[in-house]
Amino acid sequence: MTRIHQGTQSTNDSESPVATNNTRKEIPSKELNNLITSPTPSVNPVDSNGAVLPTYTTYKAMIEDDTHASNTRSFPGYSACPYRGLRKPSVTNVVKKSQTLKCHRRQLTVRDCAESIRYFGQPGTMKAGQCDDETAIKICTISGGKYHERKEIQFSCDASPCKGKRISLGLFDQKIGKIKWRLIGNINRVSRLLQNHSMSSVFAPGFALLKCQGGKSIQVLSFPEGLERTKGAQKKPKERRFNINIVLEDSLSRAHFYRTLSKTVSTFREIIYNRSIPSTLLEFEKVQSYASNTYKSLQRMFTAQKYLDFEENCRQGGSLPKDTKSSCTYGVEEMFTRYKRTGYSTLLQEERCWFDSWGSFLDPRKALDPVEDEKTQLKRWKEYVEILETSGRWAAVEDYGMSMLTCDAYKKYNGTNPFSSVTMPKICFAGRHYSSFFLEYLKRYTEMNDMVAQPFLAYTHLLTSHDTNARRIVDDDEGLADFVRHAAHLRNTVTILLSDHGGKGAGFAAYTTQGRE
Repeated sequence: MTRIHQGTQSTNDSESPVATNNTRKEIPSKELNNLITSPTPSVNPVDSNGAVLPTYTTYKAMIEDDTHASNTRSFPGYSACPYRGLRKPSVTNVVKKSQTLKCHRRQLTVRDCAESIRYFGQPGTMKAGQCDDETAIKICTISGGKYHERKEIQFSCDASPCKGKRISLGLFDQKIGKIKWRLIGNINRVSRLLQNHSMSSVFAPGFALLKCQGGKSIQVLSFPEGLERTKGAQKKPKERRFNINIVLEDSLSRAHFYRTLSKTVSTFREIIYNRSIPSTLLEFEKVQSYASNTYKSLQRMFTAQKYLDFEENCRQGGSLPKDTKSSCTYGVEEMFTRYKRTGYSTLLQEERCWFDSWGSFLDPRKALDPVEDEKTQLKRWKEYVEILETSGRWAAVEDYGMSMLTCDAYKKYNGTNPFSSVTMPKICFAGRHYSSFFLEYLKRYTEMNDMVAQPFLAYTHLLTSHDTNARRIVDDDEGLADFVRHAAHLRNTVTILLSDHGGKGAGFAAYTTQGRE
């Protein structure tokens, strides 16, 4: 099941400034006419702007239409503005009497479509940034315990890729808050250290880095934990609680989702209409963002409260006063704690550097001074751990996934967040787009734990689309398409894809009406 939020109008956000209109670009009328009248590759082109999104009064009616009635319909052909729907459009524009329209979506104009093409190119033509494959290497694999607890995981390592050089092992050190590298002479010792790390680490027990001495190529080895399985045979299917898997792409409007993620959209439609796939999707196209920034939107999702008065207490640098260490929060621990009390295991992955000036979900302090040296970073880490302990967030999260790798991944770009496309036009690590490691970890985690006795609540927050040119999101297209295809075959897991707001920090939002929608 997939949920996509459409972005709201641009207002100020704590994460990045709203794009201003000093980069406004008017389209010459001649150029505009060329964009409008250029021939389309479709034999029977259909105007997607006039396509009617299907509406249903019941879930049963939707399934009936997906299975039978839709056989006589098809998706619109090529159009300057892509069709924004996962289901085939209705054949009529007549609204049923039982449906009373209380609001109308702003309709796209021909100029809107031309503006979109001028800024992003023809629909489906935007290409992902290329990562250097030579920076990837394979030294260790998981050779046993694939679906069991960490104590049963076995590692198999091969030193031959290093051609006689020693192996460097990088593990997250929870005493200092960063990856610590060490040279290992004996290949067998690498396996033992990996085993010990998986059993003892609090913040990063599920991943490790490996490379050859003096080399640049890195392997990211991830190994999520399998949850309790022994009681599975004792539970009847009707008694088993379902898993909840939430994936959020920060700063992505519904329109831009359809404009850029063509492989993901195609996969969604295949899941709906391919009868061999045992799942379907629900698209909540009328659900809007509740706020124009991540902070307030996530507070509402995690706490189910419309307004919280915590933000002003958090707008300060340095350490938090004792009385705000609990109240300065996104509310993530409230939701996670409630699920933990009912027996759920919890996974929280965030593509954020924990000492970034905008904070993280577990330490949402804002306007923090930049970390200039190791001494400052160590001090900030101790404060971070103290806040987790005081607020109870430490106990609310059992697995941080790939979160603690982010600071090191951003380090080569000389930054701690990816909001500026100037400094981070693409985010690559170990030969891959960085977000793919989060999706890979989540894929393995959900596959292992889909049908076990203990249910899970997983939340993954990606920042690929939070940039200033609104183009980097296409880097996630292949990974997201692969992940949702995997999620569609899970038997006991509901997957929810959403965003918090649209791409208000991009130039497209500064000079177009549709960009601000």
